[in-house]
Amino acid sequence: MSQWMVPLDKLIEEQKHFINAEMLKGKNQWIRGFAGSGKSVLLVHGIYDLVIKNPNIRICVVVFTHSLRQLFTAGFQELKIPNKNVYICTYHQFRNDNNKYDYIFLLL
Repeated sequence: MSQWMVPLDKLIEEQKHFINAEMLKGKNQWIRGFAGSGKSVLLVHGIYDLVIKNPNIRICVVVFTHSLRQLFTAGFQELKIPNKNVYICTYHQFRNDNNKYDYIFLLL
């Protein structure tokens, strides 16, 4: 595992509940927390869960920096999330994207 990716079995119960229940509700979710609190780790695990439950799902993750894009790419590679399911892009790339997605996650 990389330095930032926390294994699923090391997450606290509240985090596991979010992944197993809240992300599946199909509504807007607000993940709040201080820098370094695990928001990105939680999102990577949640997206993994969505892809496992629906192999044809199309997800877009929008970030504001290329370094955060690389961080998510590494996390998805660690969990072996297929590239066909998840598109990671910067906000500027997303503005020019005409694709349709089942989920769009925006990281502020």
